[in-house]
Amino acid sequence: MKKLIVLAAVLMAWIGRSQIIYQGNSLINAQVGFGLTNHVSMSNGAGMDFKLKTVIPPVGLSYEYAIKDNITVGGFADYAVQQGIMKMTDPFNPGDEIKITTDYNYIFLGALANYHFNLNIDKVDVYGGIKLGYLAFSSQTKSSGDSDLPANLGTTDMSGLIYGFQLGGRYFFTDHLAAHLHLGYGVSYVSFGITYKLGY
Repeated sequence: MKKLIVLAAVLMAWIGRSQIIYQGNSLINAQVGFGLTNHVSMSNGAGMDFKLKTVIPPVGLSYEYAIKDNITVGGFADYAVQQGIMKMTDPFNPGDEIKITTDYNYIFLGALANYHFNLNIDKVDVYGGIKLGYLAFSSQTKSSGDSDLPANLGTTDMSGLIYGFQLGGRYFFTDHLAAHLHLGYGVSYVSFGITYKLGY
């Protein structure tokens, strides 16, 4: 019986050391992402050359608060800019080229929740969770080149609700500072950054 009690105490102490996120902890995250999951898509048509480039990759901040050991809730905000350039032959003036440039702006705002797994790996926090938010999307289109089109072709607003999920991990260099990497859907497919933890 004594051996069983000692074994249980050692096991609890081992699990306790492995736990990183405790009730009352706060996590402040800053990250940059790659590959927008909600973005403009367009295929090349006949006589049309369309290229889309990322001007500002998804950059953002998020905050998490541990409402219980290993369970955090919070919010996120991300921003990204893309630019689409379309080159095509003027159908009314053969030989003339039209260049149409569109700037796409994305603002992601929303709430998140994560569960932090106890894997008994020192300094490592592995988590998974969900996101629900709002995408404020707008675009502005301009034309240039040998064309009778007006220089400003107008703006577009295609905002709406977004949802997503994430699976990630953190490595704590100190008790409070960590690097994180996560995969998911909702803002970007891959993101990495730093985390600062408030609390013990």
